[in-house]
Amino acid sequence: MAASPPFQVVEHESPDSYSSAARAFLIADEIVNGMPLGILEALMRDPSLYPGRRLFTVTALPPGGVGSSNRIVACGHWTPPHPLCLVMNAEEGEGPLISLVERVQAAGWRPAGVTGGIDVCQLFLDLWNRATGAHETIRRRQGLYVLTEVVASFLGDDGRRLRLACTDDTPWLQDWSMAFHIDCRLPTTPEACAALVARNLAQHTRWILEDTSGHALCMVGVSGRTPHGARVGWVYTPPAQRGKGHASRATALLSQTLLNEGARFCTLFTDLENLTSNSIYQAVGYRLVTTTAHVSIDYPA
Repeated sequence: MAASPPFQVVEHESPDSYSSAARAFLIADEIVNGMPLGILEALMRDPSLYPGRRLFTVTALPPGGVGSSNRIVACGHWTPPHPLCLVMNAEEGEGPLISLVERVQAAGWRPAGVTGGIDVCQLFLDLWNRATGAHETIRRRQGLYVLTEVVASFLGDDGRRLRLACTDDTPWLQDWSMAFHIDCRLPTTPEACAALVARNLAQHTRWILEDTSGHALCMVGVSGRTPHGARVGWVYTPPAQRGKGHASRATALLSQTLLNEGARFCTLFTDLENLTSNSIYQAVGYRLVTTTAHVSIDYPA
């Protein structure tokens, strides 16, 4: 690998330190950086989240590498078993990533994947795979959507209502959460799903769409918040209830609730290969902002 360029990688032990270094950089594009911002906001509320996490920034050093620099050129996090999340403008080139790969490899990190902008992920993968012998196994394109106004036709009273999930819902919420991860090809375990559901219930971030008899039809949730927005996620309809508009209704009602509570916008991610979900969200009022990559990688034995 080429000699290290004039960039410095700093690993932050505490959310406070990471926030001081990276928050302004992330908020400069709050909509696009909503996921890493949401992780940061969650860690600021509860630093015990995500055991084994790694938080890092990459700064540009001044000429000659002497002195300090406040210019953040990249940042991100790794919360095992999830992918390494990278935030960087691809126009910075591979320089910051060369330094990051050297640091990550020296520290013995072995992320199971990488997510971020398509071009940035490709730059990282080219360097990482060459340095470690790793190779990608699954590549997914994700669409980031934003909404500022819900299409009114989805908000009328049709008998279906959205309610906060409660502890009585725990058994089947765990089952649905596991099924959601399988459908989305995301890493998890039953134990991890149980812990996630418990945390969501305690934080009042999981919602249920039910019919007039109280039968649960679909789940939806708030998977992260930023200073001015909220990220909708956990949209799951069991197979027997699909094709009846439940996901559209649940997403619309939750999005409107979040806007009513003061969010300026709502965002969500989709698998761009799932044409059905993409059409559902666009009908509700979401518009595509950008496309990101979610790449799984494997290592030689």
